[in-house]
Amino acid sequence: MKIGIFSDCHLGERKFRKTYNYQNAYELVNNEVFEEALSILSEKDLDCCIIAGDLYDNPNPYVKTIMESQKLIPFADKLKDKLYILGGNHDWSQTNEAINCHTFDILKNNDINNKIEIINRESKIFEFYDHDNNNCSKIDFTFLPYKSLNQDNYKNIFKGTLKEKRENNIEKSLLIFHGSVDLMGDMTINNQENNVFYLPKEIASNYDLAISGHVHIPFLIKTETTSILTPGSLMPSNQGTNRDNRPSVYVYNTENGELINYEL
Repeated sequence: MKIGIFSDCHLGERKFRKTYNYQNAYELVNNEVFEEALSILSEKDLDCCIIAGDLYDNPNPYVKTIMESQKLIPFADKLKDKLYILGGNHDWSQTNEAINCHTFDILKNNDINNKIEIINRESKIFEFYDHDNNNCSKIDFTFLPYKSLNQDNYKNIFKGTLKEKRENNIEKSLLIFHGSVDLMGDMTINNQENNVFYLPKEIASNYDLAISGHVHIPFLIKTETTSILTPGSLMPSNQGTNRDNRPSVYVYNTENGELINYEL
């Protein structure tokens, strides 16, 4: 499979006072980068694509922002499988959950070809089977949205039913979550509230590729058992001190493990 990957679009974010044609200039640049990302990935003959959280900058975006996100629908139609959108902390709202509605629902309602899969409320596993050359190998995706980063799910992945589902004839396994891997081992159950975005390194090590949204600086870490990819943010300004990094989209080939980034 060829899988497109990007994260943290933060559509609708407005910064500074500069405007152009009555619109926030920062937001316009952000929209242009978003469109460029879709344009590049549309040309890569992808099987599927993953957005690893924070599609929106807030869970109740402006109408113009909703219209911008509708560009994902024709993009998803070009994929052989689907576009998978993971819920991030900026996408989640306790109020919206209480009344059982979300801006994501608008995308789903307009997706007449059923090519968009939203993972915002609970963890999910998707399995794909490759029947080429009379062999049947399995590729699976495990998605952990923002509100599923908790000890119960970690135990389920590491020792429970999710792990059991993954142990039969798996060729490649991917973990997609909205947080960062706790490489230093500082995660503790007693400090779960303060470490809500941290996933234990023991969990990530179960997968061939762990895709981590939320961290806006792109990087790739390779260990003996896994690769950890932070796609970074599509926003036009970079975070922290690593200002030379440009926004990127990635294409992952499950056949040879190749991971290519395309700067925007």
